[in-house]
Amino acid sequence: MPTRPTVFETERLLARAWSLDDAEAVWDLYRRPEVVRYIGGQSQETVDQAREYLRFLIDRNAGWPDGYGSFPMFRKSDGRLVGTAVFKRLPDVDGNPSEDTEIGWHLHPEVWGQGLATEIGRALIRHGFDDLGLDVLHAVVEPPNVRSSAVALRLGMEHLGRTTAYYGGIELEHYVLRNASATPRPGRG
Repeated sequence: MPTRPTVFETERLLARAWSLDDAEAVWDLYRRPEVVRYIGGQSQETVDQAREYLRFLIDRNAGWPDGYGSFPMFRKSDGRLVGTAVFKRLPDVDGNPSEDTEIGWHLHPEVWGQGLATEIGRALIRHGFDDLGLDVLHAVVEPPNVRSSAVALRLGMEHLGRTTAYYGGIELEHYVLRNASATPRPGRG
């Protein structure tokens, strides 16, 4: 079981900060073409590459506002890393952080079809709306990734169509969810 403090949890999963000790589990997750296919396609070929990727994630998370980041998701029953929860500013076409907050999920193929992506998504929505007081959350999905699109819809997100406003201008399916309890504020949304 993870010994570091929990960032948030779901019924079956715990999220915490990354550690370099996670390198082997990260390699096992991100070496798989089916996992990285729709998130840039860069697989981790060795544990050393995974360790370098972890250094990047740890440094990037440290530079982001409190509550934002990419978080490893561990199954409570056995402590196994089963995926990653993503809560970050969407990068615009130039790679700079936009004002739009993205939620996302990357899961190990061995746990696909178990409802964990939806469980992670619900936790990210609660985190964004309840903990951080945000009004709107976004999800973007490469068009062939029908599994992630289905998760966004299960989460109650509205499909806005396709956009090229993020991630260097690649065409993505765009989903949003508005905080129903938020008080409308001028200039926010």
